[in-house]
Amino acid sequence: VRRGSRVATILLIDDSEVHRADIRAAIEASRLFDRVLQAADGLRGLKLLLAEPVDVVLCDLELPGLDGDKLLLARAAHPSSATVPFVFLTASQDMGRRARLLESGACDAITKPFHPIDLIARLRLHLKVKRLQDELLVKNATLARLSTVDELTGLRSRRYVSEVLSIEFQRARIGDQCARATLQ
Repeated sequence: VRRGSRVATILLIDDSEVHRADIRAAIEASRLFDRVLQAADGLRGLKLLLAEPVDVVLCDLELPGLDGDKLLLARAAHPSSATVPFVFLTASQDMGRRARLLESGACDAITKPFHPIDLIARLRLHLKVKRLQDELLVKNATLARLSTVDELTGLRSRRYVSEVLSIEFQRARIGDQCARATLQ
């Protein structure tokens, strides 16, 4: 998934140094990500997520202090990281908890032990979806701008002026009605 000069970054959050080393080795061997940020607990992971541009978060569900569930909720409160895909690693067989994770915004939950090929394939998929969502956001912003501004002149479009005039007309009409009601 090489994209020219665009750097892909993954944030790996796991309290086991051995697991982080194994996962990092698989990620680096895949050459899918240019940067691998690491955190040993949820609080450090959240700080990194808010401080660095991250494309995917790979997180152990069970963490000291701020566990995966709480980390996912904390992420949702920060608009800059709200679109970052969260992929959880878990040994838990609690399907209810896993379903709640997905309903709360997680993109995937991978059962431990996992096979590195499966992990990398899922990360590749989530990175691709993230890239497409980012492109869509940029294109939607461009379309929104083009719908209100003439690209050649840089002036507001006729549609924009008509919409603003309609709103202002309604506002003036309501103000006039209020003024009449006050006088009566």
